[in-house]
Amino acid sequence: MTSCWLLAAALGVVMGPVSSLRVTGFKVPSIALIGSDVELDCSFSAARNAKLYSVKWYQNHEEFYRYMFSERTPVTAFTRPGINVDLARSNNSRVTLKSVNFNTSATFRCEVSADEPDFETVYRRANMTVIQVSEDGPLINGLRDQYELNEQLNVNCTSPSITPNIGTHQTKLSWQLNRQTVDGQTIQMQSADPSQSVINLRLILTERHFDPKTGLLRLNCSFTVGRPTAIYFNRSLELSAALMHPTTVLDPRPTQRSYKSKDSRSASYSSGGRRQFRLSLVTFLAVIPYTLWTCCNPC
Repeated sequence: MTSCWLLAAALGVVMGPVSSLRVTGFKVPSIALIGSDVELDCSFSAARNAKLYSVKWYQNHEEFYRYMFSERTPVTAFTRPGINVDLARSNNSRVTLKSVNFNTSATFRCEVSADEPDFETVYRRANMTVIQVSEDGPLINGLRDQYELNEQLNVNCTSPSITPNIGTHQTKLSWQLNRQTVDGQTIQMQSADPSQSVINLRLILTERHFDPKTGLLRLNCSFTVGRPTAIYFNRSLELSAALMHPTTVLDPRPTQRSYKSKDSRSASYSSGGRRQFRLSLVTFLAVIPYTLWTCCNPC
């Protein structure tokens, strides 16, 4: 038994005490649009009898928000370039920044501290970049008004420009044809503007690419900023083109309609009536001579 206690004590010295305070959730968007409001989340947990001291937020190394658990007025916000805290939407686990600008971009750190006797402190941090997206995109170039079957579709899509340049790893251009994923050849092109992306689409047009009712194809180019789990910006452009001879995509078989069958049955009924009338007339004409002969030659 003594050896077990000695082993446990030795492990405690080597590993240190188990922390009862930890950050359980942390959310700082990696991208924010200029002029938007941004929420910074920092949730935490502590032992049941633990006493918390403060939650502090830093922009780079400068404190801009403080929540003191023991104070009557717990919230204090500090003036910083690009930092405008919405106090009505901020508390001990969330800070809301109003109308962010380029000066807001920084490394943000949330720091949670326990009160005496331990004064334990835990923190998490992440980077956020504020961007501005131009209004001129995405743009589709090379799409004609009309196409023949078996012609090649060859079009480019250019993204809007982004300031500052965040590279292509957080932006995506994608094609859709008639609201379906395109199975043609998509190629990433080189753009003269490093803040823009260009993709090319080439495919041979067949009947299945055109709507059988309208003879139109609908081409959509979408531009997104972010990741599949966190989309910060999305804009798309849709254009259409017509098949030069739209009748070729329609079903050549005549359209079957229910009312035609009713007309044919009606016609057959009418025809049967005419046949009955003709039979009665012939019988009547055949009986007249016999009747006259009988009247003229009485027995």
